[in-house]
Amino acid sequence: MWFKDYGGARLVRKAVILSGMVLGSPYQSYWLRQGKCPPADRMQYLPPRYRGMNPTPACLEQAMGGADITALNTPTQALPGITYYNVTTLREEEAAPFWINLMTGLGDYRNIVTQDLCPNDPIVHTTLNVAPSMWALIDSLLRTGTPRMSCMTPSAPAIKVRPVRAPSGIPLPPGTVMPAQFEKYYR
Repeated sequence: MWFKDYGGARLVRKAVILSGMVLGSPYQSYWLRQGKCPPADRMQYLPPRYRGMNPTPACLEQAMGGADITALNTPTQALPGITYYNVTTLREEEAAPFWINLMTGLGDYRNIVTQDLCPNDPIVHTTLNVAPSMWALIDSLLRTGTPRMSCMTPSAPAIKVRPVRAPSGIPLPPGTVMPAQFEKYYR
């Protein structure tokens, strides 16, 4: 949003996006369909330690298929003049399914699934910004544009990771279709 609506595209040439929910979130879509988002008291959905932080109701902004995410991605997800590196993991559960974090369509971007580089590294949503192999990946993307990870665990034999099709107990919005290029990860 900053790139498009606030002039950020004038300042940025490369962007590394870690599980950025490019296509929106099924969680917010589900709660909107249930009439629970934004909640009357948004604090009720937060763990007690976060209730004093005054969060904003992001349901409308992040809902998969919603007006805000659609406007953000129109006419294209990638803005001209910026090279995007969208990074996610097959072990993604918080921003699941993993493919909602990757771009489709026109633009200068590269989608990166960490298991393609380091199949056995324990990369999940909460380690995308703290794992040493991820630091190496981000550094290589910003410096050279070539994805390189210094794997933390041996790559052979590779462990087959089965990505989730939808978050547990949260159905995808009606009519949602996974882009065909991501089917290979479910075989």
